[in-house]
Amino acid sequence: MSSRLTIGDFDFLELLDRLPLLGDVIGPADSPDSSLSHADDLPVLGTLLAAGADALVTGDKDLLVLVSFYPILTPAEFCRRSGL
Repeated sequence: MSSRLTIGDFDFLELLDRLPLLGDVIGPADSPDSSLSHADDLPVLGTLLAAGADALVTGDKDLLVLVSFYPILTPAEFCRRSGL
């Protein structure tokens, strides 16, 4: 049985309300990784690099395969680490 983290509607809406206050708008850098199977994911990875972010939080399986090369977390792992 796999464990799955759930977040209530209220908590999720509160998180969404806070995100603009906690973040900056950053344009993507050129991504050096051409191993992504979807070209649409390159700007996402490029934004992680341009921002110098601590982590990219995603459920995208194509990006999650790069977890050993980049700081990429699943939403559940992010919530666990953040104490949510």
